[in-house]
Amino acid sequence: MKKALCVFLSLLLCFSCAATAAADDDDLKIDGDGALYQYDGDADKVVVPEGVTTLEEGVFVGKSLSEITLPNSLEVIESYVFSECKNLKAVTIPKNVKEIGEYVFDYCPSLKNISVAAGNQYYKSVDGVLFDKAGELLLRYPEAKSGASYAVPDTVKTIAPGAFYATSLSSVTMGDNVEAIKCYSFEDCPNLAEIKIGKGVKTIGEWVFGNDKKLTAIDLPASLQEFGTFVFDNCTGLTDINVAEGGAAYTSVDGVMYTKDMRTVVKHPEGKSAADYTLPDTVKRLAVGAFTRCDFTEIDLSNVTYIEMCGLNECKQLKKVTLGAGLTDIEWGAFSHDEALTDVYYSGNASTWKEINIDKDENGCLLNAALHYTGGADVPHPSRSGEIGDPWRPEDLPPAGRIIFEGDWGEDLPYTLDANGTLTISGSGATFGYVTVEFQTGWWSPGMPLPTWSPLHAYKESIKRVVLTSGMTVLGPNVFFECSRITDVYYDGTPEQWNALDIREGNEYLTGAVIHFRAPDPATCAHTWDAGTVTTAATCAATGEIVYTCVICNTTKTETLPKDTDNHTGGTEIRNAAEATCGKAGYTGDTYCKGCGAVLTPGETIPATGNHTWDEGKITKAATASAEGEKTFTCGICEATKTEPIPKLAPSKEEFRLGDVSGDGEVTAEDARLTLRAAVGLEDYAASSAEFLAADATKDNAVTAEDARLILRAAVGLETLV
Repeated sequence: MKKALCVFLSLLLCFSCAATAAADDDDLKIDGDGALYQYDGDADKVVVPEGVTTLEEGVFVGKSLSEITLPNSLEVIESYVFSECKNLKAVTIPKNVKEIGEYVFDYCPSLKNISVAAGNQYYKSVDGVLFDKAGELLLRYPEAKSGASYAVPDTVKTIAPGAFYATSLSSVTMGDNVEAIKCYSFEDCPNLAEIKIGKGVKTIGEWVFGNDKKLTAIDLPASLQEFGTFVFDNCTGLTDINVAEGGAAYTSVDGVMYTKDMRTVVKHPEGKSAADYTLPDTVKRLAVGAFTRCDFTEIDLSNVTYIEMCGLNECKQLKKVTLGAGLTDIEWGAFSHDEALTDVYYSGNASTWKEINIDKDENGCLLNAALHYTGGADVPHPSRSGEIGDPWRPEDLPPAGRIIFEGDWGEDLPYTLDANGTLTISGSGATFGYVTVEFQTGWWSPGMPLPTWSPLHAYKESIKRVVLTSGMTVLGPNVFFECSRITDVYYDGTPEQWNALDIREGNEYLTGAVIHFRAPDPATCAHTWDAGTVTTAATCAATGEIVYTCVICNTTKTETLPKDTDNHTGGTEIRNAAEATCGKAGYTGDTYCKGCGAVLTPGETIPATGNHTWDEGKITKAATASAEGEKTFTCGICEATKTEPIPKLAPSKEEFRLGDVSGDGEVTAEDARLTLRAAVGLEDYAASSAEFLAADATKDNAVTAEDARLILRAAVGLETLV
């Protein structure tokens, strides 16, 4: 009985709850134009009546409803309408809805499906995911939708703000048609470990991957042009940010992200150890959150001139910081929660330290540390804090975008702001000044100026670059107050005009940007040439070229470099080498430059060897009975000669005597001549005469040519008569 009673009371309670769960029409506040602007109930199920055309911003924020029925009359769903409806499981967008705001389903952890009624001309649903009709805008992936991975359709060009907020996905892949990933789109995704970003992405908004602690590495495309703040905030597992080569706006080195010119650190991954990191000398600026939660124990920022908001916050191990005398600005929270910071070394002095614009809010860790001045005597602080950039021409600026704001500071100073973030000020004259609440010393009282805001203040997050007229004479106080995203100023004038411009307080974000002076007409420019770049090196054989560039107008000039007698090129060769012989010294040869022919190394003499090779010799003087003869030998290598004597002939021999035709006591050439003449009948001897007998060397009783030959040979010592 007791059990039955309990069941009955339980059923009764359920019916009672069901009866009160539906929304009371009195809780729905609807104005005369059909806008539902307020809901005072807390029902589980809500039916919005026909006739309602607009759900105003945040109308159901935080309500406990799990089901909602929307009317066909509905046309507009403004931002945040169902935000924080933790029990909402499914929603159907009616067919006449033509406008859906941002973050409509933000933090709806039970939402599994978003459908769109048939016939809607503006939106569609694919597998529970909400898109615009063309499929180019992905509005929302339901937070509770099942699945570990998702491939973004190729038609999508834009990922809407908060589109994947807090989903359980571990992997997301997008195609190359995606151009923009809006802010918060992947924030608080606890399982997201891998995301592949397409090659066409140009814009990544703020906080896109905030708190995604399983993300370890990410590749960014070369197409990236704009990168928001805190994109990887609290991604404590992230160790590498890799930017593809060839990008015009950003780059990366060893997993750390920089602007292309390496002047700004965009983000050092929070999961990457900073033990071996050295800040490049080119870096002048730390972007918002650049080194948040890094494990530095000390860091040298001597070359840095500007530290943006939260640049080094929550660096729990940071003990020592070195700052340079060129530092001009330290923004809000740059050193917040750096409780270990004990020492700051500043290369300026007390006077220049006072000139630094330090936001005291959330920078107590810096201001309370021991400050050590290392700069010695006081030095003047720069009148303009911004770095000087290259001269510019109109074509150097981004293309003009749609004008989103325009106004003027009088008749002569009109200004426009386009959708690309370029603020252009033209004309001439002085701007108005503005007083801000932050600059008041106390609450307003009679006689004090009323607090006012510069018209630019409402667009402080949009202004990225300023094109400033050289006709401006005074920039009033606080015109650019809190315009912290300005990175570049393009001044349509000269450095002298810039220094003469009267810029009042509260414009530090403008003067802290990079200043570019307008390039004048090269024909009228009083050129200031740089140090020059050698385009062709001079050598020993040829002149070179050096190109100088004017730092004002970017004009170039080329000069010839003289031949460099110390820069020998083209190799070497050996000339004049000679081998040493038996009678002549040799030479190792001179080393010549092939390019110019100069002697690089002289050769050395090689001594003669002295070992002659003699021939068989030649009788140059015949020996006689009364005198020695002579025989001459010649060296076959060096042609040197030597002479050796031929012994005298023995006159006592009968043969010799018979050969002495002339009877002078020796056989001579004359004897041979006479014998020869007789042999050929030129001269007669009586057959029995002594001359005949003497001339008959062969003893054949006749004087013949043979007799003459023998006597001739004997005369010259070649043969002895027998």
